[in-house]
This record gives sequence, C-alpha cells and structure tokens, in this order.
Amino acid sequence: LTCVVLDKTGTITEGKPVVSTVKHAAKFDGDSVLAWAASIESGSEHPLAASILAAAEQKQLKLEKVQQFEAIAGHGVTATINKRPIYFGNRALMKLKGIDARNYDEQLAELSALGQTPMLLAVDTAIAGIIAVSDPIKKDSINAVQQLQKLGVRVIMVTGDNEITAQAIAKQAGITEV
Repeated sequence: LTCVVLDKTGTITEGKPVVSTVKHAAKFDGDSVLAWAASIESGSEHPLAASILAAAEQKQLKLEKVQQFEAIAGHGVTATINKRPIYFGNRALMKLKGIDARNYDEQLAELSALGQTPMLLAVDTAIAGIIAVSDPIKKDSINAVQQLQKLGVRVIMVTGDNEITAQAIAKQAGITEV
C-alpha cells in the first residue's frame, strides 16, 4: 500500500455537522434567520439540513409553512414563506437569483478558513444572514494520519466541500493533498 484516499465527511470528520455560526444583517435577528433557514430546510434532503433543524429545535423556534419549495443542485434551496421569497444556499445561488452578496465575501472566506461551511439566507432580494455548519474532526483522525505517513503511505483527502473549507480541515488533520 503506497497511497490512501480518505473521504472527509464521516471518515476524517465525525460526519455529524452542527450549526457553528449564525450571523444576521442589521434589519434582521439571529433567531429569525435560523427559523427561516430551518423552515426552508424542513423540505430538504441535504445532509446539512438536519443540523439546521436541530439548532432551531434546540432554541425552540417556530417553523413557518413553506410553499413553492425548490432544491437547486449545487446551489441551495428556494421557497416562499408568508408570501416572501426566501433563498438559502451558497454564493452561486445568490448570483443566480440576482442577489448582491459581495459585502459578505470576507465573512464567507473567514468562516470557510475556520473549516466551516457557510450558507447565505436572503429574504426578498436582501441578504438576511449567514449560517455556518461545521463537522468536527474525529479525535483519532490526526493520529491515524500521522501513523500512515510514518509508514510512508501518501494520504489524500477527497471531499465535495468548497476548497477553502476542505483545506482547513485537511490542515487540522495533517493532510497536505486535497
């Protein structure tokens, strides 16, 4: 054996993402942002949806009725809540929907650099907030990677996550190839 390729989620990390950050724009509050995100994610099968629903449940937030739910692969989800369009997903979703998110690029990059996966929430045509989810590294991942490397085995991590987040997790685990 000369090389091992490890999937990030559930192999290097716990595979149980949790909401790690909730930020809100000036006209909104954190609980509203989380409640809207949880409401829209209640119809989603995305792996991160469960962590958002759990965070809302922990805060005992009331979920709203969702209409016109649509999942856009690789981008996020859209729906109507109380006759207002809600968009929840990545930067590409906001661009696709014509929502200006440039003022949030630095915050998105900072969260990604911390190993978190940030998602934007927009209400109507304005960004309401950011919710970031993280998947902690397993306690034994660093040691396992070190042991493999000591044996001369090349360790590579593979993931569908964004590159900045992937690099942050790999660095924590001691992996240089992603």
